[in-house]
Amino acid sequence: MKKINHRLAALLAAAAVGTLVGCSTSDYNEELADDIRGDLSPELDTMHERPTDVKNRHALMVDENLRLLNEDMARLLLLDRPSILSEHPMPH
Repeated sequence: MKKINHRLAALLAAAAVGTLVGCSTSDYNEELADDIRGDLSPELDTMHERPTDVKNRHALMVDENLRLLNEDMARLLLLDRPSILSEHPMPH
């Protein structure tokens, strides 16, 4: 019984000493830490978009605007529908 108590006490003492020991980093690099602090989310350009997402959104916007410009030009030049001034009906 005494042997178990001594082992238990030794185990508890080792556990207590183990909790007082911490990890040390001797290779701390202040320059690397500053780089990380300077840009915490390097993969994002906006609050929720990566650079690829921004480029895709821009390409989609340019494409849509150019297609809408074609529609607007057809409407401006009155090419979007046949004239209603004709006496004869136009087949569709």
